[in-house]
Amino acid sequence: MIDIGFIRTNPEEVKKSAASRNAEDVVDELLAIDSRVRTKQQEVETMRHELKSRSKGKPTEEDRVELQRLSQTIKETEVVLAQDEAERTTLLLKLPNIND
Repeated sequence: MIDIGFIRTNPEEVKKSAASRNAEDVVDELLAIDSRVRTKQQEVETMRHELKSRSKGKPTEEDRVELQRLSQTIKETEVVLAQDEAERTTLLLKLPNIND
């Protein structure tokens, strides 16, 4: 399996190698999903940071409701993130190794 970091930094080389094995479209799809995964990861981390910083001290009832909503949003986003990560892994496994 090719490292995703290598694919990010050398997409043309990977596409060229994949094209010789009729898998060029996998690279484009993989890069799109990888971008989505990285964006979702950043969103989750930002929301976790907000949740942690806002939950310090004694929250009011209004704050508690907002924190519960934020917590639920994090859980939902993590589910989508896990699905995207699984799809990214599947595409990585479909991608043939680089030609010599």
